[in-house]
Amino acid sequence: MRGMNKKYSQDNEFHINHNNNNNNNNNMATTETISVFSGNLFIGLCLSVLATLMNSTGMNLQRYSKTKDRPCLNVIGIILSTACGLVDMCSFHFAPQSLLAPVGAFTLVFNLLLAPILHSEKILLLDLLSTLLVFVGTITCLYYGSRHKQTYELDELYSLAMQKTFHVYVVFVIATILTLILYIRNSEKLGRGTLRSVGVAYPLCAGILGGSTVLTVRTIGEICKTSDYSIYVVIALILLVACIAFSQIFVLNRGLGKHSSLLIIPVFTGTFISANIVGGGILYQEFAKATTQERYAYSFGLMLVIFGVLVLTLKERKEKKVLKQVEMD
Repeated sequence: MRGMNKKYSQDNEFHINHNNNNNNNNNMATTETISVFSGNLFIGLCLSVLATLMNSTGMNLQRYSKTKDRPCLNVIGIILSTACGLVDMCSFHFAPQSLLAPVGAFTLVFNLLLAPILHSEKILLLDLLSTLLVFVGTITCLYYGSRHKQTYELDELYSLAMQKTFHVYVVFVIATILTLILYIRNSEKLGRGTLRSVGVAYPLCAGILGGSTVLTVRTIGEICKTSDYSIYVVIALILLVACIAFSQIFVLNRGLGKHSSLLIIPVFTGTFISANIVGGGILYQEFAKATTQERYAYSFGLMLVIFGVLVLTLKERKEKKVLKQVEMD
């Protein structure tokens, strides 16, 4: 009898431990490793490229409407720039954010194709060089970027949001945005709105806001995947996204109306990509499982992308010098 009780106790303990292990496994994030040639990655890349095309077309239409005085095209451009965030959210369902973020640099490629058509701009050797750097850098980031896609539970998302590193990042982002807005406002009040530094401040602010929009949209998607989310939290985040997206479009539209798109679009693209990668990397720890070699290679690819973006700003400087010499002559 004592042996039977002992056996029953051991069996009962085994079942309890087995159930606890199952519960723990159910509460843990499930990780999926995505192959370079997987269908999910291909779909995610296609959606990301589509979002980039929509964003580039939207910005060029906004610029075109300013020069040709066609408000309806400005509205269409704003709608395209806003809708690209929804396409981005769908793309994050198929691949990690850090893997798709460098694809945003293809905004420059589409801008290169649209500029001769809409704005009668000539494609120079500098344009081709910057596009090549962006393309090589993007391919490098895609190959060495994180391919570990995780599905989170609600308590895990809460734990990620409570990270001190993420709180520091949020404070830094808010402080930077407020500083840039105050600088732009004060400069324009003092009649210095045409300064190059003000022209850089506009896309810097819009790019940071754009990265925050993407991060919040992805968070909404992750929350909606869970089974016990609160609809009030989702509504609050949707309202937050609407405010951030509206602010981004307003700042970018205002910048395009006052400064050359040859300066605005490259700086915005570089800032947007950087904010996108840093935000996703900090909140979702997407580089935690990467090897040292992968981190260095990814950083190198990202540097190529940003350097390619900055090369286009040289074109804007060069064209301003040519215009000044023509005016002096």
